[in-house]
Amino acid sequence: MNWNHLTGRPAVVGFFMAYVVDALTGVGVVGQTGPIPSSPYNITSLREIDLSRNDLGLPIPEWLFNHKDLTNLNLGYNHFGGPIPGGIVNMTSLSFLDISHNQFIGTLPETIGQLKMLTVLDISYNSFEGVVSEVHFAHLASLEYFIARASSFTLKTRQGWFPPSNLRTLALDSWHLGPEFPMWLQRQTQLLGLSLSNTGISATIPTWFSNISSHLWFCLPLLL
Repeated sequence: MNWNHLTGRPAVVGFFMAYVVDALTGVGVVGQTGPIPSSPYNITSLREIDLSRNDLGLPIPEWLFNHKDLTNLNLGYNHFGGPIPGGIVNMTSLSFLDISHNQFIGTLPETIGQLKMLTVLDISYNSFEGVVSEVHFAHLASLEYFIARASSFTLKTRQGWFPPSNLRTLALDSWHLGPEFPMWLQRQTQLLGLSLSNTGISATIPTWFSNISSHLWFCLPLLL
């Protein structure tokens, strides 16, 4: 059995997951409300979990973070809240992580930078705040899509720092980046999408930016 989309009450879905998913590689759940079943299912074959666009809330059970071979985790568009669960750092095979459009709060844990396989990270539309530093990106050399709109993060890095990856999409709307133009963008020559509105940037756009903007598919206002 490969991908399945489960419907019905959480208890029914839980029964199915507990007894017949040994061979599953991916599972998606639709039309759910309330908490995720908390039983410690033995689903060692899972590689992808998609719980997006449900009405799920706390608590997030610990078993969800015990799958070290999981490559895709989508929790977007739910009602999860509180800090980002610390167990995410154990999911060292993750290449896709989407926790957008929830009610997470607090800071972005530095341990997110240990997820070396990440290519897509979407944390948009939560209630995050605090400082993001180069430590958060230290080992994210494979990151291609970083979408982090609508959070009150302040980016603080040392002079001369450049991200370790070449991004294709970067969205940091509502971050505190200004007033100077971010020099680390200079090496992001693979960008296809850029969105930096409402980030406090007030400096003149440097001439080198034309090397980036010439191949952008979209570029939302930078100086708003």
